[in-house]
Amino acid sequence: MKKKYFYIVITFLLLLTIQLLGQQTLSHQNQSPTVNPDYPFTRGMNVDCADKILIDISNGNNLKFLQLNEYIRKNYIKYIVLSGLEHSNIFGNPSMEAVLKSFIYKVRITFPGIKIGVSGSDSGYFQATGPITIPPQFGANCFPFGSVNSYNNFEQAVNEAGPFLLNLKKSELCKFFYRAALFGNNTETSKNSLFCRTAFDAFYLEYRYWNKTFSLAAMQNEFSNYKTILSVLQILKCNYGFIKFIDTEFLPTEIYNLQGWTAIDQITEADPLADRLIIPSFTNNAAGTYDQVCKTLHFLSDRFSKPNSKIFIELNAESSSFNYCNSSQIPNNYLGDFLNGTVTPSGNMHSAEKMFLNKFNDIDYLCSSCSCRPYNDNHYNSSNTNSNSLVGIIWTPYTMLNDHYLFRELEKQMEEVVESKPIQFQLIDINGRIKNYKTLEEISSSTTNNSIAEGMYFIKIVYADGKQEIIKTVITSR
Repeated sequence: MKKKYFYIVITFLLLLTIQLLGQQTLSHQNQSPTVNPDYPFTRGMNVDCADKILIDISNGNNLKFLQLNEYIRKNYIKYIVLSGLEHSNIFGNPSMEAVLKSFIYKVRITFPGIKIGVSGSDSGYFQATGPITIPPQFGANCFPFGSVNSYNNFEQAVNEAGPFLLNLKKSELCKFFYRAALFGNNTETSKNSLFCRTAFDAFYLEYRYWNKTFSLAAMQNEFSNYKTILSVLQILKCNYGFIKFIDTEFLPTEIYNLQGWTAIDQITEADPLADRLIIPSFTNNAAGTYDQVCKTLHFLSDRFSKPNSKIFIELNAESSSFNYCNSSQIPNNYLGDFLNGTVTPSGNMHSAEKMFLNKFNDIDYLCSSCSCRPYNDNHYNSSNTNSNSLVGIIWTPYTMLNDHYLFRELEKQMEEVVESKPIQFQLIDINGRIKNYKTLEEISSSTTNNSIAEGMYFIKIVYADGKQEIIKTVITSR
């Protein structure tokens, strides 16, 4: 029996539809991010299993893409990081690169000003790939940077994994980001000046050397790899001007203080290699997210660290009752239950962010249990622009936020929530015939059981408050 694939192409009809997409409709979750004095504060999101979204699009199924767009819109997301591509064949595959280019273009058209990054992680299984040919003239004006002093050092970092593939992850991640840079360069070179950028704004490194706790030597080797990758990323940024930020998760550890290797040592060496630091604060206590990283923030204001560090805090929506999108392992128990209301107190993104910022900005706050004094030193303000600044909070992972409907709103906003949620989906054919559905999933399901004929359709989304959206879809067979 032939399968039908659901092609959904976002088409904005008339000014009404354009206005609807521009509105920040209050959704279940959805207050805007908290406001911090003196500088912009961004809410970002790590889009895990981005490769699956792209593969679905390539197979004619845009449902996951539509769901991601809806989540971005309703939750005021201004920075997304595409994760999971390092173990895929997206880069170097012309057809998949075309899908990715279209994905980035459509996101930028729909959400003007949004920033898009791509993540490379040290998790998962890496296979050795063939060497990459790097032109001799590459990065001529970009050396030295960090631990990479020359073209030869750069080529070695990318192509040599070391004896017994000891540093395979380092080499493969350098190759991955190099391929991502080539993709961006090709798309920027070929684009029409009237079109949106289709390259990445940021490279995001997720290399958690601090988890390698079985020996000092092992952790220092991983830390060396970490610094090498960051140096490679900075050289790529220098060589390709479209890359604006090198972001990295960073959690300096004190586990080997007694052996003479401190968190300050790690900060002194690694902080200058990144444009923005992503500090994980993974806990199931929303009121304790600041306490979790208070000491790290102090260390980052040490006189040996660089001035004017830009810092994101990373909050995690995992729950042990959820599932990963790409693994059968049981997730950790972080803020998932707080967000979906199965614990007391509970709340939403905004309330969790506010709890963090209230403590961060309170110069009299003292966390005695975490040995952290009031954080009144090196706080960015309009008269002290060389100090560190907290520029936003990044939420992870998207699939748990979306798939488990983590849209719990504070009780006082529940009435507004009910008024704005979708209550009806209508599938309209070119002759004006209408079929009613409760969810987009019902429509997608109907395309696989042959109950909907091939052809062009419009999907009309009706909200409880009377607002409407219309998108065009083509149902065809493969």
